[in-house]
Amino acid sequence: VLRRMSVLQTMDGIKVTPRDRQRAATSTTTLTAAMIKRFATLDEERVFRSGGGGLGTSVKATTPKNETESSPEDDDVWWSLVDSLTVRRKDLRRLSDLDKLINVRHVDFACNEIQKMEGLAALTRLETLNFEENRLSSIENCEQLRELRELNVARNKLVRLDNLLALSNLTRLSVEGNQISSLRGVSGLPNLCELYAGDNQIAETREIFHLKTVNKLVILDLTGNP
Repeated sequence: VLRRMSVLQTMDGIKVTPRDRQRAATSTTTLTAAMIKRFATLDEERVFRSGGGGLGTSVKATTPKNETESSPEDDDVWWSLVDSLTVRRKDLRRLSDLDKLINVRHVDFACNEIQKMEGLAALTRLETLNFEENRLSSIENCEQLRELRELNVARNKLVRLDNLLALSNLTRLSVEGNQISSLRGVSGLPNLCELYAGDNQIAETREIFHLKTVNKLVILDLTGNP
């Protein structure tokens, strides 16, 4: 709360001191393996196949209550079976421990305090990625996300659209509520069908010309721009 409300004077009837503000600004919440195991969802079909294939009877749709009872082999299988991960409103500021999610298809980190897109290189099968309402200042580290279909970075702190060329399969891009002034970075997305770029700083009509090579675009939302 203090990080978002820098002018807050009192909270719950108690005066907010400069020390409180400093501690709030320097505190970090990092995504951990334990958090991933708590909020991940497994692919039920692959769980069934792996259980029937002799890969370990302890592999279930949820993490075992006593993780120490699982063998390292079963633990590796569990990570490979994760299909989606949703961690919202946990004040996350940093990402880690994502490297084992080799088969994950859907990741949602909306409504956190994340400042950097990091640790995504192993997520080569990712199809949807949601960073809405965080504190990102740039789109980065997406080079390996070649299967990505949907990217949501709305309501962050973006000022430009960069590093999108590797996302050749992207069909939907949401960048509403940033400070973007140009659509230049979208021109290299041949499969883009939907672009939501409302409430930015796109003031020049000529920016539309950056979309002339985006032949599959059917939905363009620029409402709320100057």
